[in-house]
Amino acid sequence: APQGVIRAGGQLLLGTDSAVKLQVAGASGITQIDQAAFARPAPLREGHARALPARSVFTYQHAALPYALTLSADHVVPALSAEIDLLVNAAEGQLAFDATIRLDVRDAPVREVKLVTDADPRWTLTGVAGHLVIESDVDVRTAGNRREILVPFRQPVEGQTVLNLRMELPLGLARDAFAVPSVSLPEARTQRGCIVAAAERGIRLVPRAAENLRDVHTASTPFRAEGAQLAYRFREPGWKLDLALEWAQSAIHTEIFHLLSLGAGVVYVSAAVNCHISGAPVQTLAFRIPDAGESLEIVGAGLDNWSRSNDLCRVQLATRTLGDTTLLITYDQPLGYDGAELRIGGIEAVDTASEMGFMAVASGAGLRIEETVPLPPALIRIPRDELPAGYAATVTAPLLAVYKYTRRPHAATLRVTALETQRPIDQVVDYLALTSRIGRDGESVTHATCHVKNASRQYLEARLPAGATLWRVRQGVEADARDLPAQQDGERLLIPVARPRDPNQAVPIEIVYAQPAPAAPRAERSDTSRSTDWSQGAAPARVARDVPDRAATARRWPMRVVLTAPRLIDTPATFARWEVTADDNRAIGATGGNLTPETGTTARWPWASPFVRRPRTVSFYRTANLADEESLR
Repeated sequence: APQGVIRAGGQLLLGTDSAVKLQVAGASGITQIDQAAFARPAPLREGHARALPARSVFTYQHAALPYALTLSADHVVPALSAEIDLLVNAAEGQLAFDATIRLDVRDAPVREVKLVTDADPRWTLTGVAGHLVIESDVDVRTAGNRREILVPFRQPVEGQTVLNLRMELPLGLARDAFAVPSVSLPEARTQRGCIVAAAERGIRLVPRAAENLRDVHTASTPFRAEGAQLAYRFREPGWKLDLALEWAQSAIHTEIFHLLSLGAGVVYVSAAVNCHISGAPVQTLAFRIPDAGESLEIVGAGLDNWSRSNDLCRVQLATRTLGDTTLLITYDQPLGYDGAELRIGGIEAVDTASEMGFMAVASGAGLRIEETVPLPPALIRIPRDELPAGYAATVTAPLLAVYKYTRRPHAATLRVTALETQRPIDQVVDYLALTSRIGRDGESVTHATCHVKNASRQYLEARLPAGATLWRVRQGVEADARDLPAQQDGERLLIPVARPRDPNQAVPIEIVYAQPAPAAPRAERSDTSRSTDWSQGAAPARVARDVPDRAATARRWPMRVVLTAPRLIDTPATFARWEVTADDNRAIGATGGNLTPETGTTARWPWASPFVRRPRTVSFYRTANLADEESLR
């Protein structure tokens, strides 16, 4: 107390930060005031405020000295309540037990909590986690048939906090039944929560015993779990739950598309396997592949590895799979074309409920597929258009044979025979244009322009008509034309032809030749009753006649002229057009030959009226002329 002063007054604040409860037993000379009226003390130094107590705070005021205040202190016990959510899940070969504990700490903070579980010793505690939990200092002690788990915190905890606990047990140790572990807090005043039991597809959980539990719907729990089958609620510790395990039988249904691609001396075999797994998940698939060599490969999504023992292959998946999965099996083996035996359908699934599929044999070579022995009852040959579109889209080569099967066995042996081959066309005249002019006495000059598409030949070989005279051979048109050094041996003509980089590029080659006039006809005709019948026998290809002269009293009888095109050796022509023009003093009469007139020109009698106008130019065409056929006339 201050000494030597006239009057002394002030304020007093009392409180605590620990789990201690203060009570005022007696007071004299002081008056209790509201906490808001208490003057805040000045900081000890700049930036450092005085710490004020947070619990059991009392404020007083005194106006004179002396004063007296009597206090009593009691220890405060924290009040705990817990919400416990338990999940037990049977999946991937083990039992997993997850506990989520929501703690509510009141009245006083706690530095650690104790959890008690009656889990079987075979259950392994894998971790305890939570906010402010020191995971490395978690202590597990055995007390009789129970285990005590001490969970320390980094600092005193008050209010709400969450703890997570996980235990695991292999399914092999659980066998057919197990007891669900319970978790409790002995110091908690209230404990309630829910239990959810879940399992992967293929495992059924059956309750054997349930004490102090209330059965509820799995959708009414505060959390969701995949594969939840059972759910319970409890209001106090001491409950008990025993569950039994029942395994469903796995059923595998397969559909396999066998594709055999025949190459040069080798057959490439691939099988697209579509598996549908129902009932219970599986992790291993088995296939029998008797014909595979060292080139065998198996790939697919979710595939871990595969092994082979003789003709049995086992495929290990990365995880236990239920539903659809796809694999691809490929290998190759030698094969001859001439009478070789081809085995199909050798790949088959093992230990499956059903198997069906399709087989396709494809090749770009000219081959014929025949069955040497009767097919198995489950295997039938189907038309190519009955192959499903999804499978047909993966085949790029022509299909030679397609089969379908509905069960095992489905292996068969086919015979492969090579078809007779023909040399592809390496030269063709895409367009043959002929232009002929007939002189007054029947002589003719013909320009034959061949538009040649050449892939590999060195020459264009042609044969001129009998008695024809070669004038010139040129390549190109108009200003770009140049003479070619053609080789002639009698009527045979060898013309050098270019081989462009693009075989579809046509090279124009012009052949100009002349044909002599025919023998002179009779000057006059005395007996019209024995006239020549032009409609029988060999019809003239072209007929030239004098233009009628109305002032003259005499006229010449028709002249028969035969025009023949060069014959192309080993070179077909796709289209030909021939234009024939008569001399100024001649006109075209009756026509014939192996071409079709473009106009409606019809044969006329030689003694037809001289006053009927006839054309001087006529045109003919032909759509195709195969190699080595007779010459165009």
